[in-house]
Amino acid sequence: MRVLVVPASAPVAKKVEGYLDEQQVEVVKAETPEQAIESAGKTKPCAIVAVDGRTKHKTVDAAKLARKLRADGRGTPMLVVNTTDAQE
Repeated sequence: MRVLVVPASAPVAKKVEGYLDEQQVEVVKAETPEQAIESAGKTKPCAIVAVDGRTKHKTVDAAKLARKLRADGRGTPMLVVNTTDAQE
């Protein structure tokens, strides 16, 4: 099983990745929404976890990412983890 993780917040993404590793799930990481779209086509994940939010380093807009993936014909299930209130 392969899951694509798109992080906005490194600490939250590490927790998600750690949990998936414990469950013996292969984690593929995309640093940007653009990379996620490209990677989803290449790696064919069974799900996508988007860590939605804005930090001082980057922004991930999960709704925008989902729209782009759907427009490209990818119906991959997506879980959104919101980090709006998270601190880095």
